[in-house]
Amino acid sequence: MIRLLRWTFWLAATFALVYFAATVPLGSKTLLGHLRAIAQTKEARELGEATRDKAEEVAGKVRQELTEEPPKPAAGKPAVPARPGDSPSEKPPGGGAR
Repeated sequence: MIRLLRWTFWLAATFALVYFAATVPLGSKTLLGHLRAIAQTKEARELGEATRDKAEEVAGKVRQELTEEPPKPAAGKPAVPARPGDSPSEKPPGGGAR
């Protein structure tokens, strides 16, 4: 019941914010009008292009790392190094048993 009330409150608050952002004038424009004007400036466009370019670069690196096959271990050597004391010829540090 509390979850439903909380969800209803946040839904109403979100609708109220969107309504006021779209209808209440702040000077010559509404909040959305100001945001739209800011987004159309040269600087904002450059920021968007630079961000998109960097994101594409990072995505390309991630794709390359995900599709790359991991290096295979050299013949005769284990892929994971052995812990001290795993082989019978080695004793664990301190000479005690595990």
